[in-house]
This record gives sequence, structure tokens and C-alpha cells, in this order.
Amino acid sequence: MIKRVLLLSFILLVLVSLTVAAVEETDTAKIEIAFEGDDLKCLITYKQDVSGKNPSWQWFGKGGLIEGQTGKTLPRELFKRGDGVVCKYRDTANSIDLQKTVIVPNKPPVLEVPERIEALRGKILNKDPKITDIDDDEVTLTFSQPFDDEGRWADTMSYAPGEFEVTVTADDGHGGVVSDTVIVVLTGESEEERKELREKRLEKEERRLEYQSIKSSTITKKFSLIKKNETLRIENSNMNVPVGLLEILINKDILKLSLEIRSWSSDEKPRDWPGAPDNVYAYVEKTLYDFSNDDIENVRLNFHVSKSWLNNFDAGTLMLYKLADNSWEKIVPSRLAESDDFAIYEAELNGLYDLAITAKLKTEPVKIPEPAEPSATKEVEINMQNEDPISKVEVVENDKGDKFSTGAAVASFEDEEIETEGKAWLWIVAIVVVAVIAAFVFTFRKPKNKEEYVSQEEIEKVMQQQDRQTQADKMENAQEEQQRKEDVDKELGLGK
Repeated sequence: MIKRVLLLSFILLVLVSLTVAAVEETDTAKIEIAFEGDDLKCLITYKQDVSGKNPSWQWFGKGGLIEGQTGKTLPRELFKRGDGVVCKYRDTANSIDLQKTVIVPNKPPVLEVPERIEALRGKILNKDPKITDIDDDEVTLTFSQPFDDEGRWADTMSYAPGEFEVTVTADDGHGGVVSDTVIVVLTGESEEERKELREKRLEKEERRLEYQSIKSSTITKKFSLIKKNETLRIENSNMNVPVGLLEILINKDILKLSLEIRSWSSDEKPRDWPGAPDNVYAYVEKTLYDFSNDDIENVRLNFHVSKSWLNNFDAGTLMLYKLADNSWEKIVPSRLAESDDFAIYEAELNGLYDLAITAKLKTEPVKIPEPAEPSATKEVEINMQNEDPISKVEVVENDKGDKFSTGAAVASFEDEEIETEGKAWLWIVAIVVVAVIAAFVFTFRKPKNKEEYVSQEEIEKVMQQQDRQTQADKMENAQEEQQRKEDVDKELGLGK
């Protein structure tokens, strides 16, 4: 009888413990139960420092004490949905005795589907995803079109080749619902259709890689409730973006703002940018949201340049250019420090601009040759022959007996022969001598006789005489023709 009473008392104590839902705590500590993955974990928080601890844990379920579980974690296989679980914690060194009760919630099922599958047109496609439920619930699966409720796609021939996104949903009937998608690639029987689909997949993959590349070379920052004369500080540890530190002094109150900074390699600048001077290390593109340079007092930035790149150029010519009004303006940075791999520079600007970091190639020093020893000068012989030009005028006579001149003056000269030896400056002397002699000859040559020239006035007079003679001949011929016509008419009796 006594044993039965004790047993009933113990069961009643357990049931009372399972109904306690509030977090139990004292002035010294409190207890909570939380999920760690699929397992339950008993968490103890001390509100004040204690000198020493002597902790112990106990776990209770429907059957009372769970044997062997004396740690702070209770494995999931020892409880399931709807079970009441009690964690008791004792610290005898500090007289702490706490307990916490929870009702285990439902755990959604786990759905596993492949990322993509391929199928040929005309084939029946069955989809049977893998499903697990830790609570052993009966899980119902549903599929989106073109699959039916049984997970079958029977009329694949009615569809053109392409990619179809199918959603699979698992419901355990107790509020646990999960969904996942699978890409079904329906291919035709021709190799061309398969090739086209492969190209589309490659294009999609390239876009994905491009997005990842952009993301890895971009930093984005957001700020809110900015006060006037407040300095916004942005520190960047992403070495793909050369801007390491950015300090922006704001000149007005702003509710919110954000900016994006993206780095471009030397051969991947934005299309509408003009090419920067010299050799480009990197381009830096800025995008401002909800503010502009009118809201900025000044900007200080630190940027880094790879030493492996800088070693190929003249470090003293490294420049920072800002893009303003579609043209590059030079900003001379100062070198702050350096690490094993990078040189760090600093510059100040009056706003946020698109930037280019450049440097010039190294130049070799110009070597000045030593003057050559003078050599002996050789004599220069100059032989020239010159002959006065002879003017020739040909006089012709026409059928009227008039004489006039035709032709042009013809002058002949013998070529000058110059033989020189020696250095280049002797050639210059020779040319000067030849020029002087030629000027002398042309100045004092024999003038032409006036009789040998025919003036323009005489030529025009002869031409006028020829014109008058031609007109007279035409009139005479016309009169003769008219006379012959009248004679013929008269003979034929046609005259007036």
C-alpha cells in the first residue's frame, strides 16, 4: 500500500512538472531550454558572479527520469512531437535548484530533390523525391504542373523542348510544410535541340559567375540619421576593391543614404567612360543613393596598389584621376605606408567621383655620347660649266601672207657636277659656294634681243586679223551660194 502511494505521488509530481511553462529563475540564476539542431539543450545563466560551481542535470519525459542523460543536451531520438520534457539543474555549491518544462513542437519534414533532371520528349517521367520526418508523421507530397498529383508527367510529347520549374511540397499534417524546386529539362530527339539547351545552360552559368564576380568586387554601405558635419567612415578589408578607407564629411542633416563602390580592372572600365591617361591599375566606380556631392563637404580616401604591378612602372608618377564632366582631372596622392604586398596612398577630394589609378612606364636615362676627335679636312673640288641660255622664237607665215611668232623660249643649261669629300659640314660649304656662283651667273648673263620677242599685243592683232578674214570668207561663200541658187531657179522658171 505504501509503495502504491509513493508511486502515485511520483507520477503526480512528474505531471505537475510537465505543466509548468514559465521560465523558473532565482536572484542568482535562470534556466531555459532551446533547440540546438534537432536536440534540446538546457541553458543556465548566472545573474551574478559565484565563487564556485557544482552543476548537475537531469532530464524527465513521459516515463519519468530519462536514464543516462546527465548532461545539458538531450538527443532528439529520446523525444518526439507533443512530448513534455523537463530539465532540472542543481548547483549544490551555490544552493541553486531550477527546472524548466517544454512541450516539444512539431518538426517539419525534410525534403530532398535534385537541382535539375533531364528527360526526352515522349517518355513518361516519374518524380519520387526523398522525404524523412523525425516525428514519423505521414507526409503528403504535391507537385506543380506539368506533373500530376502522383508525381508523374505522362504527356511530355505535348510540350516543346525547354526548361520547366517544378515545385514539390511536403506536408506532415501537423503544420510542418516545406517546398523545394527542381528544373526539369525536356529535350528533343535531335542533337540541335540538345545543343541549344546546353548553350542556354552555359549562358545562365556565365551570368551567375558574372554576378559573383561583381559581388566580390563591390562594397555597399548604408547610413541613417546623419547629422550636419558628421563624418561617415567606411573601412574596407576586401582587397579586390582598392579603396581601403573612406571618410566623408556631410554638410547637412540627412535622413538616410547609401553608396556602392565597385572596382573595375584596367581592361573592364564602364563603356561610357573615356580612357584614362597613362597605364591604369584599376577603375573605381561610385553610385550614390539619396544624396549627392552637394551634400558633401570633403572626402579623404586611402587606396592601395599592388607592388607586383607597381614594380613595372615609375612609382613617382602614380596618379589618381577623378572623372568630372566626362574628362579626367589629375589628383596627386601622397604615399602613406606600405606592406609586403601593397603600397598605400592618401588623397583628398571635394566629393565622391569615379576614379582611375594610373602610373607611367619606367624610362631609361638618356646617354650623351662623347664628342668625336676632329679629323683631317679634305679639299673639295667644284667643277661647274654654265652656258648662257639661248632663246628661240619660230616665225611662221599663213596663207594670207601674214607673219607671226609661235613657240616659247628654250633655255639649256649643263648640269653642275659637284664632287665633295669630307665631313658633312663641308657639304654645306659646297652648297653655299654653288648658290653664290649661280646667282652671279644669272645676274650677269647676256640679255636677249628685243627683236627675238613677240609681244602679246602683236599676237592679239594677228588673231583679230584672222577672225576678220574668216568672217569675210564666210560672207563671200554665202553670197556665192545665194547667187548659184538664184541662177538655178531662173533656169527652171521659178524666179519671181
